[in-house]
Amino acid sequence: MKLIITALITGLVVYLATTFLNNNYKVQNYSDCIIKKMKDAKNDTAANAIKDACKKKFESQSEQITLNDTQSINQKIDQLFEILNYMKSKMSSSDQNQK
Repeated sequence: MKLIITALITGLVVYLATTFLNNNYKVQNYSDCIIKKMKDAKNDTAANAIKDACKKKFESQSEQITLNDTQSINQKIDQLFEILNYMKSKMSSSDQNQK
């Protein structure tokens, strides 16, 4: 029984370690691609080829991130203006109450 539990725990540890290592070494975005692949570049021509390949591979992803970031920034700006307008109205009503 003890041997079975030890084998199960060992198997679980190996599985989790393998999964963790695979996820950490996967190239998931343009930056990862550049960082992981540039180590192999021997000259400027190779570096440019790597840069172009990474850009081509993650082009649509980077465009989507940019669009999402822009939408998020616009939402934050809208929220900021709403807060500023609210504060302005409170300050003007406070000024009128003091007069």
